[in-house]
Amino acid sequence: MKKTSNRLFIAGLTALAFLQVACHRSGSQDSLIRLNQVGFRPAQEKTATIDVCCPEAEPCRVVIMNVEGDTVWRGIASATMLNPVSGKPRQIVDFSDLTEIGEYTLHTHCQSSTAQCRLSISERPYRELTRKALRAFYYQRASTDIVEPYAEGYERKGGHPDNHVLVHASAATGERPEGTVISSPVRRRRLQQVYRQQRLHHGRLAHVIRVQPGILRYPLPEHPRIIKSSSICCPFRGK
Repeated sequence: MKKTSNRLFIAGLTALAFLQVACHRSGSQDSLIRLNQVGFRPAQEKTATIDVCCPEAEPCRVVIMNVEGDTVWRGIASATMLNPVSGKPRQIVDFSDLTEIGEYTLHTHCQSSTAQCRLSISERPYRELTRKALRAFYYQRASTDIVEPYAEGYERKGGHPDNHVLVHASAATGERPEGTVISSPVRRRRLQQVYRQQRLHHGRLAHVIRVQPGILRYPLPEHPRIIKSSSICCPFRGK
């Protein structure tokens, strides 16, 4: 269970590392605006970082429009600051007071340069990110087929089945010498045994773990709210 929690934590960090990504200018120039492209919650702090041409650049004018093209927010970015790591001149715009749920486009006007970037505000902006971060554990399976609807476009056959396993020298015994071929299938009764153990150990938190015919809901009692709200389902092999 501890290993499962650690893997979830690492997967979360990996996914969050891609939150701060760049949007593109309307022309063929490099990226100018950087913000959370996954989305913001209504009451969350909302900022965007704008690359500018030089340390002497005047604060950019910023306008945010909804999908109908109506202006819902306008303001001025901060004074130009030098990034302590890259040394590049940048400005920051804070639009946290925009709290209405919807899809928007942020436009910047910096002297002779313009750029735009889409952004989203919703009640649960990270739900899909969390679901796919957990689904990554399913894609990592090598000894079983990855099937629809769980594959979501990444369907494939199993790589190396675990019914032809060679005994390594470090695990060899007199009855089972090195090179012996053995089978190591996953049985449903073993999964049910793990489920019962987790239920006894974690009590009420185990209500988020369910073993159904052909379905395994991963036992992650440290994160019951995530599992319960996201319905992370993956098939398992068992006979």
